[in-house]
Amino acid sequence: MYLGKSRKYFLQLGVLPAICFRKCAKDNKKFVKWQFSPNSLELNPALGFKLNSKMNLALHYRLLQYREVDEVVFSNSLYNEPVPALLGQKADKYNPFKMWITVEYDLGAK
Repeated sequence: MYLGKSRKYFLQLGVLPAICFRKCAKDNKKFVKWQFSPNSLELNPALGFKLNSKMNLALHYRLLQYREVDEVVFSNSLYNEPVPALLGQKADKYNPFKMWITVEYDLGAK
């Protein structure tokens, strides 16, 4: 979406879903050889600037990261004392800082 009539500045929203295909164990009673499931979702807004008719420059920022908790790492059977806070949760909303710059060059523009 362009900002203003000059169409030099623009906003973007990137959605980055991830899936996993892995071996897993559930409740130490039922072992599933392979599991296919959603793993994470990221929302990345960006503010960009059109340098010329062929080049864009954008600054992206990770606004949200929603990630599935690994059932094997955070399992009751692995801890002898009170377990980490993630145990029992299905998803982790930890959102470490992430920012990056992209440069886009349009080969088809005239």
